[in-house]
Amino acid sequence: MIVTPAGPRWFAPVPEADGLWLEAEASSGMPAARSVALLEVVEQTTRAEHEVARLSQELASRYEEIDLLYTISEILGHTVQLDRAAQTIVRAVASVVGARRASILLLDAKGEELRTVAAQGLPPGRAGVVRVDDPVSIAARVMREHRPLIGDPIEGAFSSARGEERGYQGVAFMSVPICYSAPGGKHRCIGVINL
Repeated sequence: MIVTPAGPRWFAPVPEADGLWLEAEASSGMPAARSVALLEVVEQTTRAEHEVARLSQELASRYEEIDLLYTISEILGHTVQLDRAAQTIVRAVASVVGARRASILLLDAKGEELRTVAAQGLPPGRAGVVRVDDPVSIAARVMREHRPLIGDPIEGAFSSARGEERGYQGVAFMSVPICYSAPGGKHRCIGVINL
């Protein structure tokens, strides 16, 4: 409580909004205790609304992820043409994660090159072949190490020199190996998806 020339006032922080405060004042028709109680109700209601909004966003995100997995399984179950399936998967994944550019590269039979089988948002002629031993290619590195790489311009995870050498457009990226285990077989990586 703060006493002002106009009378006592009570303050409470607005949940999830740094620097914002709720303010209540006693009026001639409302006792001080009622002003404080009203302030507490407003604060709790605001907190609950923020929590519902957060949970709704998380639920929507999870739904998109589950729907994406369902879409991919449907594509793979009904499509015998790899290029059509890969192109549909690229569009679906890019849409869910909000990527402007995406590509799927698959390992060739000799295990020496990654060949682009589907791409979205790439300039004509940019999609192609990457040698697995390429020291500059992020996709080649992901394939060699069998682990994803994520570049965030805010965190500065990768220097811009890597992208400039290769001619990449943009600085945020996600490159993930495509791996599977056949029933009774061993785990193996067959390609990379870049976003």
